[in-house]
Amino acid sequence: MNHSGTLPGRAHGTPSVSLRGCFGELLSGEFAAAMLLAAMALAVGWVGFIASDDQYYYSAALKWLEQGWYLPDHFGRVRNSVSLPIAGSIRLFGDHELAIIIPSVVYYLATLVLTFLGLSRVTDRKIAFLACALFATFPVVVTAATTASADIAELFWAALAFWLFFYAWRGGKLGVWALLGCGAAMAMAFSGRETVIALGILVAGAILVGHRIERRQLVWVVLGGLAVLGFEALYYALAGGDPMLRFSLVLHGASASNDRAAAAAFSIDDSGALRIHPLLDPLLLVFARHLFGAGYWVFVVVALLAINSPASAATDPRPAAGDLQRLALWGGVVWFLFVAVVLYRIKLLGRYYIAPTWLFTVAAAASLFTHRIATRHARRFWLAATCAVAANFIGIVLQNNNPRLVERELAAFAATSSEPVFTDPYTASYAAEFLHWAKIPPGRVVGSPPAEGALYFVVPTRIDAPNRLTPASMLPALQVKPEWVVVRRIDGPAALPSFLVPILRSAPLIPAWIKAKLTEPRGNLLVVRAARLGSTTEKSP
Repeated sequence: MNHSGTLPGRAHGTPSVSLRGCFGELLSGEFAAAMLLAAMALAVGWVGFIASDDQYYYSAALKWLEQGWYLPDHFGRVRNSVSLPIAGSIRLFGDHELAIIIPSVVYYLATLVLTFLGLSRVTDRKIAFLACALFATFPVVVTAATTASADIAELFWAALAFWLFFYAWRGGKLGVWALLGCGAAMAMAFSGRETVIALGILVAGAILVGHRIERRQLVWVVLGGLAVLGFEALYYALAGGDPMLRFSLVLHGASASNDRAAAAAFSIDDSGALRIHPLLDPLLLVFARHLFGAGYWVFVVVALLAINSPASAATDPRPAAGDLQRLALWGGVVWFLFVAVVLYRIKLLGRYYIAPTWLFTVAAAASLFTHRIATRHARRFWLAATCAVAANFIGIVLQNNNPRLVERELAAFAATSSEPVFTDPYTASYAAEFLHWAKIPPGRVVGSPPAEGALYFVVPTRIDAPNRLTPASMLPALQVKPEWVVVRRIDGPAALPSFLVPILRSAPLIPAWIKAKLTEPRGNLLVVRAARLGSTTEKSP
């Protein structure tokens, strides 16, 4: 390292970085269009609180806001790059559902800003717009952005780490500081989820075998990461706990994670994924399901066009674009394989593949520019790009099935009732946060079989079989008796959005049973009074 902080072996054509240039990119029409698409995607795909992993992040955030030291007691509560922003949002905006989701939206938009800035400086604004438009509208990305999610937090910090490393890789003037920042950003991503280790493998491998950065410079990446993790360890030590608390909780959680059930070949598992073979299942997930729209097919087409492009068309006027293409492509491959191998015992979920998909998107964008694909096939290219984004929006509509409709309906009904409302223990437990935000008094909703004459909120699909909160011995007492009075019926949503239902019903050549499956309400909810008809115990809600 010389006195200016420049890394040895500086490459020619390093993309310039200046605040004025960055503001210029962010004031462009292309960036405005990308943000408009992102806003539309958020509006169409908004999910909210889902009472899943976000319960851990929310409860940890509330603990951070209390006076005194806080020591997490579960690996879901040690994700500080998720829970701390939620705590800050609650402090600023109050304790309600929207405040919990705001940090994810900020992470999502900030990732798009990084993506646009990085690509527009290396390629051009049109390519940057296209990459942002495609990635911002992937259904699985929109879902992560509209819930309290570790996926989107990890993605932002990983994207920041990637661009800082790319800057150093290209020989930027502040390369040492970029490597320090890269390590710190990866540590922040690690505090959201540990799969960012894949990016660390890429960075270490690129430095050790890439001959761009001296091997000894890897120490700056390590120091940057240790600075963040060391500060956290110091806090845990001062709080009276184990300085290695994070790692003990994560290792304990990882050892207990084994929820990918065995499935027969060519079957659909309980997560909705097509299963053929463990080696092929992740590929089927990204290619065959709507979670990534047509994104991975787009990546394949771009790769084929790049491979078959004439040598003259592959001449790169900006060497940085070629470097970006290779680095992001290798990063996507490493991360994808890392997740597929390390999480092979965990349920196959699309959100685990968001980060490698971002890297593939960046690689595809750089390839489009390097090989002049958008220029040589302009009309067909932009038509295909429009179709890909439109397919993503269709996927967003299909993806957003309001996963906590039942709990929201229970909270809404309980808010209008002046007497206790009974329901099954599972529904009562998962409605706790919605009841809290609706300021419903404790005890208004009771998770047990209904008392004589009481109101009973019935979820038929949750009382036909035992679950982890409802034992088999309780099921008979939860069944609705013929003489009980129905107070209200609440239809569940159809599998398809309401505006598509009449279109499908009138469509020819589709069997009637398929139409019924897609257009009829998926079950219904009941509010009944556990009393005989004509009983004097009947009351109105």
